[in-house]
Amino acid sequence: MVGPKVSVVIPCYNAEDYIEETIVSVLEQSYENVEVVVVNDGSTDSSEQVIKKYSRHIEHYRTPNLGACHARNFGLSKSSGGRINFLDSDDLMYRDCISEKISRKSFENEIPVCRVESLGSGRLNKFWTDSDYSMSYALAYGSPSTPAPLHYREDLEKVGGFNERLPCAQEYDLHLRIMAKLGKIFVGGDAVGIGIRVRNSSVSRSSGLKMQNTLCDVLEEIRAQFFSSGEYDYEIGHHLLKISQHAYRAGHKSRSSDFYCKAMDLLNGSVDYRYFFGLERFLIRALGLRNFEALRFSIAQVRRARLK
Repeated sequence: MVGPKVSVVIPCYNAEDYIEETIVSVLEQSYENVEVVVVNDGSTDSSEQVIKKYSRHIEHYRTPNLGACHARNFGLSKSSGGRINFLDSDDLMYRDCISEKISRKSFENEIPVCRVESLGSGRLNKFWTDSDYSMSYALAYGSPSTPAPLHYREDLEKVGGFNERLPCAQEYDLHLRIMAKLGKIFVGGDAVGIGIRVRNSSVSRSSGLKMQNTLCDVLEEIRAQFFSSGEYDYEIGHHLLKISQHAYRAGHKSRSSDFYCKAMDLLNGSVDYRYFFGLERFLIRALGLRNFEALRFSIAQVRRARLK
C-alpha cells in the first residue's frame, strides 16, 4: 500500500557545492512516494546547471532572488503532496527520515519531527536537538529547526506559510503560529533524520542583534495575537531574559537592557531559576542576572585580550 505523498521543498541560492548531494539524499529515501521540488532563488553561481542534471526526477523552478522563505512558499504552492518537508540546500536528509516520521502513529494535533545533527564541527541551537515541543516549551526556549517537521499541507495553508517580511527566525514564527492558532504540538523520537551544515554565512543560524530583535518581535506578536491575557507570560518573559543575555554578551548593552526590562514587566520582577541550567543557575541566583552578565562580560574581555 502506497503511503501519502510527501513533497520535499528545497530553496536554493548559490549552493553549487551542496545542492547535488542534498537532492540525491532525498531521491534515495527509503520512503517511495516522494516529490522533490527545488526552487532556484535567483542563484548567480552554477546551481542551475547542477539542478538541471536531475530535471527528470524533480520539479524545478527558477525565481528572482526574493529570499529563502519566498522560495519555500513558492515551492509549497507548486507542490502536490499532502505532507510537506522543507529542506535547506546545504542539508542532508538521511535515508529513513521520511519513512520514520510518516510511519509514526500520532494524535490529530501532533506533527512528527526528527532529531537533527551537525555536519562537521559546527554547533546547533540546543533546542533543535529536543524531541518534543509543547506550547510552553517552544515559547520559553525555541521550536524545531526548519527541516525537522513533516508538516501537514493544510496546516501551512491555514497559517499562510512563512512570513517573508522577517529577516530571520522565520521557522520559529511559523511553528509558533501553527501551535497557537491550530493547537498543534511537535512530537518526535530518538531517530536522527537530518544533517545540518552550520556556516558563519548563514543568516538564519547567526546570533547577532538582528536575530535577537526579530525573536523579540515574534514573541511580542504571538503574545498580542493569541495570549494577551497573560497565559504564557512566564515562558515569554524567560525567553526574553535569554535574548537579553545574548545581546549583552555580544556587547549590545543598551539593547540588552531593553530586552531585560520587557522581560521583567512580564515576570513582575520575579525570575524562576528553573529556566537556567547548571552553574549558570547557581551564579544567577547568587549574583542576580545583571551582575552575572557583567561578570561574564568582563571575563570574556580579559580572555580576548590574552589571545591578542
